[in-house]
Amino acid sequence: MIKSSVALLLLLASLLTQAQSILYFKNKDTIKSEITELSKETITYKRLDHLDGPIYTNRTKDLRKIEFSPDSIVYLSQTAKIKDQPIKNVVAIRLNVWNDKYLEFYYERLFVNGRVGFAIPLRVSYKPQKAGGENWTYGIWNTGVDARFYISSVANRRFSWYVGTGVVLGQMRYYYGISIPENAIRSPYYDSGYIGLKGLIGTKIRVLPQLAVTIDLVAETHRSLKYPKAESSYGGFFTGLAYTF
Repeated sequence: MIKSSVALLLLLASLLTQAQSILYFKNKDTIKSEITELSKETITYKRLDHLDGPIYTNRTKDLRKIEFSPDSIVYLSQTAKIKDQPIKNVVAIRLNVWNDKYLEFYYERLFVNGRVGFAIPLRVSYKPQKAGGENWTYGIWNTGVDARFYISSVANRRFSWYVGTGVVLGQMRYYYGISIPENAIRSPYYDSGYIGLKGLIGTKIRVLPQLAVTIDLVAETHRSLKYPKAESSYGGFFTGLAYTF
């Protein structure tokens, strides 16, 4: 990526030498300039605010990017490109490490420069239990829509905090049986869809330019669609990895 950026940079520079440009350095300096010479190793330029002044020379590798025009920007590193471009999508895989062991996948789409996100999660859980000769097995899956509001934008942040709410749609199935060797009686004990509401608070901690550790504290209330009086509450602590692009 860096080699191709330098090649493109040299091509543009040959066409745009003595044109106005903005130099963005890795030390966060920004200089409006008129480039007089450019190579793989060095860049020579005059400052636009002092064209009659001295000619400056810097190492090309000290640059993050050069902006020849709003539609003509050359990035000198992949990291600089990732940081400058707004993040719009997040995919994640996570595990609830508290209470029921849910495995969760979700896709999130970001808006308003990464300050608002809408996510579609998919959770699954399966757990056999035995107690005193009785055999319980339950399976749960659910999905829904979450709205997340970021206190700090996802883009260019090491830590991103958010709060959110959402709706939950799912299916819960309990089986009850008596443990008889090789001939267990197994019959549905509870089988119903449910709907619920969710509240959450969480953070994303960026460990690589496009990879973050995500942590959510979640509280939910559920109501059975088959048994209207059956209500339940749920709490979870989800953690895992999120890939942003």
